[in-house]
Amino acid sequence: MPIFDVVLRYRKVYKNYFSVIFGVARKRGRIVCILRNGNIKKLSYLDASALVELVTEYSQNPDSTADLLADHYFYFNGTKVYLNGDPDNGAKIDVFFREEYAFLNVDGKVVVDIGANIGDTAIYFALKGARRVIALKPYNFSFRLALENI
Repeated sequence: MPIFDVVLRYRKVYKNYFSVIFGVARKRGRIVCILRNGNIKKLSYLDASALVELVTEYSQNPDSTADLLADHYFYFNGTKVYLNGDPDNGAKIDVFFREEYAFLNVDGKVVVDIGANIGDTAIYFALKGARRVIALKPYNFSFRLALENI
């Protein structure tokens, strides 16, 4: 994407779009983001970038979406979901906002989730009505986070 288009997209979401762009480019841990309405949020560089995409591509509300990205919890299908250990891996965005697995009908079924990451997909399938979810993760760190999150 041409740099001019990138700047325009970030400008649509952030008042301090230049500093946010530089923070994203440098992969800074947390970036102070000033939304167009003046609200200030501290977002990871991936979440700051994702917010631009969610607003410009998916017409999401910048303020409420920024709240969801900034917090360790959010609501999905009327349930409060906590996801610890998701600073930059996109679990909230891909699984819950974009609903990349929405094409699967898991209602009343047993789901085997191979590569369960931090439990995000297992939680998603359970909240979508799966009768049982068997989640597998070979890495101990992610496995422990998945247990905590589930």
